[in-house]
Amino acid sequence: MPPMSVWQAFAERVQELADRRVCVSTEDFGGLRNVDTINRIADGLGRDRLHVVAVARPFHRQLPSAWQERIKSHGTIRYSDWLNAVLGEDPRDDSYRRFWRSNDLAGVLRAWRHAVPAGRFHVVVSDESDHGHLLRIFEALLGLPDHFLELQPAVNASSTRVPSNFSGSSTNGSSTATGRPICTGA
Repeated sequence: MPPMSVWQAFAERVQELADRRVCVSTEDFGGLRNVDTINRIADGLGRDRLHVVAVARPFHRQLPSAWQERIKSHGTIRYSDWLNAVLGEDPRDDSYRRFWRSNDLAGVLRAWRHAVPAGRFHVVVSDESDHGHLLRIFEALLGLPDHFLELQPAVNASSTRVPSNFSGSSTNGSSTATGRPICTGA
């Protein structure tokens, strides 16, 4: 989360746009559990028009993606070691805590359920075969015309490369989903 002064300036700008649709997308909100922080975000974005969207992805897609993000943030743990930690049973392990903090869909739902009425809390299961699926959902939530939002090609394709510390281990193909909240003002 940014410093409070940065957040306050951002929230003020969102409030100035009260007559417009605003979409704030961040996976960082998924790791929040502090009710005061969540309330500050909800109030800052305009609780009366806030929608919270949790996107659920299959584990076999989420796990490598989460590890890759960790590596991009200067992590050095091998995929097989990280995977053993995340799928292990030691909640004291840093990799375990970091992953499950934002990827425990039930925990995300419990943390955010008080922030908005049930009708404005949405859980979306991503469709890995249709890359426009989430765009269509956000078009509907934001009241935009069909196909108004478009996929943009990646500017930096480095996230598609396999880092040198990839060990070749893989998951068992489980299709259990995890949550990634996205907050939108609409």
